Parts: sequence; structure tokens; C-alpha cells
Amino acid sequence: MRERIDYSPWQAVVRHSIFRNRLSDVLTDGLRTAALEARGYKVSVVEYVSPLDTPKNIMLRAVKAGEVGDSAAYSELQNLVQGILPLESFLQTLHKMP
Repeated sequence: MRERIDYSPWQAVVRHSIFRNRLSDVLTDGLRTAALEARGYKVSVVEYVSPLDTPKNIMLRAVKAGEVGDSAAYSELQNLVQGILPLESFLQTLHKMP
């Protein structure tokens, strides 16, 4: 995923690979959350392990709430990546965007 993100607005930051990796992790989880919310899921984001133990410790928990979320906001975010997220492909098989 990290090679598909448009980092051009962040060049001064991401020239250091550790920052690029962390930014891509945050953007990926944020995009996943937005994709779920756009389809009417209520999403909670939980840090389930201390960041001292592992840097990748975010869990997304989603429950179908019924009402459709803000698909325009998600579409704007999706422009940051080239192609479709694997989660997006999966969600398309479950639901059709309005």
C-alpha cells in the first residue's frame, strides 16, 4: 500500500523512511475506516497493545449501523492512493455504494 500513496504534499517529511512508513500506516487505517463509514458501518478504532510492544497495534471494529455515511469524504481520501484498497474490493462484493 505504501508505494501507492501520493506523498507529494509531504516530501519534506517522508524523505526519511521511518516517517514514510508511519504515515502510510496511519493513512491506510484512516482509509479503511472511511471506507467502512461510507457504507454505513459504525467504526471504533482501538489501540489494543501498548505502542511500546509493537508499533502496529490498531484494531478497527465495525458494526453495520444501517445508514449510509459520507461517501464524498471517502472519495476525496481515496484520491490519495492509486488503485483500490483490498478492503474496498471486498466491500464492493457485499454492498453497492449509493
